[in-house]
Amino acid sequence: MKKPPKEMKGDSLLFKSAILTVLVFLALIIINIQGIINPMPFWFFSAPIYFFFISFLYGAFIDKPLTKARSFIAIYPILIIAKLIFTASFIILYTELSSNPQLSFWVLVVVLYFLYSSLIAISLYRNN
Repeated sequence: MKKPPKEMKGDSLLFKSAILTVLVFLALIIINIQGIINPMPFWFFSAPIYFFFISFLYGAFIDKPLTKARSFIAIYPILIIAKLIFTASFIILYTELSSNPQLSFWVLVVVLYFLYSSLIAISLYRNN
């Protein structure tokens, strides 16, 4: 009798991050329709896409067959630092390129950073 194929960790992470991204987009659309943040530039909608891409990269790295537990544990802190640096660069890029930077964008990015980081951590530790 064949065993069913084991679910790959990144697939679960990709699915969870896709659901989170859709929910964030829905929340942003509702906020935009309600006029709570007016005008809402494209930067607000690019933030969830950015974090989805980061989650996608983590998922691809997790499922890499050459990744051993020991090497992954050594590389994981470096990935966290890289994510933090790229996120800070994303905020700086927004601040420099936007004609009217809004504090609400910074709050959105920080909230999304912690949401997606939590999602990545939960996916990693539940599947180990």
